[in-house]
Amino acid sequence: MLPENRELSESWQQGEQPIALVKSQACPLFVPLVEAGLSKTPEARGIARTYLTGFAAAGVDALILGCTHYPFLVPVIRDVLGEKIALIDPAKAMVDELRKVLKELDQAQETKTMSIVKETWKLRFFVSGDPELFQSVGNTLLPGHIQEVRQVTWGD
Repeated sequence: MLPENRELSESWQQGEQPIALVKSQACPLFVPLVEAGLSKTPEARGIARTYLTGFAAAGVDALILGCTHYPFLVPVIRDVLGEKIALIDPAKAMVDELRKVLKELDQAQETKTMSIVKETWKLRFFVSGDPELFQSVGNTLLPGHIQEVRQVTWGD
């Protein structure tokens, strides 16, 4: 689920041994599934199977979740690919790295205060679409954390 790396593919064809062979797969229906709250449905499973069966058959070692919506589909992706293929969430890796850097800078505190903040945080969203639909789906994905949704139009 990454852009295909033509340079790596060409080096492989020329007999060179690349560090990795990168395959890509567009998954245009994944985002609408997640945004409609359908990420755990039989339809999602069928769409995931259509997109990802080739990865399992090709012996892929790891799959990078190349969109912020894709982690919500991990259960159906796992159903299709099984447990042997590693799923890599770049957002999680980024947060882990940021936490490490902040600790090194002595600006992060793993204290009771942080856990209280984490339990009580709320999000406000400004959307161009239907705010009620957004709030409904948002509360499914982030239960109890969406405090306010306002509809805006460009130019306001």
